[in-house]
Amino acid sequence: MLMKLIHEESPEYIAVAGDLPAPTFRHKAFSEYKANRPKMPEMLQKQIPVIKEIISLFRIPMFEIEGYEADDILGTLSKQAEEHELMVYILTRDKDCSQLITPLVKVLRENNGDIIDVEKIVRRFGVEPARLVDIWALSGDASDNIPGVPGIGEKTAVRLIQEFGSLENTLANIERVGNARARENLGKFSHLAKLSKELVTIDCKAPVSCDFESCRKKDPDREKLREIFRELEFKKLLEKI
Repeated sequence: MLMKLIHEESPEYIAVAGDLPAPTFRHKAFSEYKANRPKMPEMLQKQIPVIKEIISLFRIPMFEIEGYEADDILGTLSKQAEEHELMVYILTRDKDCSQLITPLVKVLRENNGDIIDVEKIVRRFGVEPARLVDIWALSGDASDNIPGVPGIGEKTAVRLIQEFGSLENTLANIERVGNARARENLGKFSHLAKLSKELVTIDCKAPVSCDFESCRKKDPDREKLREIFRELEFKKLLEKI
């Protein structure tokens, strides 16, 4: 996937963000955060150091920060790149990064190569990308065990944010919510909505800074990559390197 990206997109700068096993500030705020996810298989855990070694042989910097998720690093670096007026493409399958989309930041879907931009988000949800966190705060997210407000699904959440503009404004105007069940649950579970927004919001002020020259795409160490590809029996990749 990495080689395909470099070959087809030819980025001027490139960096990788990773997760560390230590709990993040989200786990401290909500102990059940991602508690429904199965533990990483042992065989996959053993592959992580090899993956990191291969990334280093491509001479691509990798950023990891204890207490923060890869998404927070992606968000922080994206904002820093925007300040340098760089066009940013975030390669991910994670929908959470959609909140980072701006005219200068787009999401490149890892699984199908689709590019998600401001126009696509507005077309689908009727709100700007930054307002997606308000929708998820109301609807929750089962994949990350984000509670949301019981009884409020994505469609209702979208309508509420389209009408009121934000979670905070929705909670300030509960009496104006037309759906009786949604109105009742918003009043009863507003604390869950606020917590959920905190959990789904990417921290774009993570303690990481980037000298973008260090991220400028470099020629890989082909000799060492060939060695490790032979060891791993990556025959097709050997042909491409």
